[in-house]
Amino acid sequence: METEKELKRVKGVGCYTARPTLAPATGRYEFPPVNRWLKGMVSVVYGIDEHLVKEYWVKK
Repeated sequence: METEKELKRVKGVGCYTARPTLAPATGRYEFPPVNRWLKGMVSVVYGIDEHLVKEYWVKK
């Protein structure tokens, strides 16, 4: 996503900041900012494998 690349050019902005900022602004939720901590939490709460968290999130 070109806009994400532009945002990440700002010092201190990475995927974890750019993606949640862009999601509501663009209506595109297919690239959630998922780190290890969030994968573990979603896995426990929803009872899914950690490797499937991104796909699960996008479907929801």
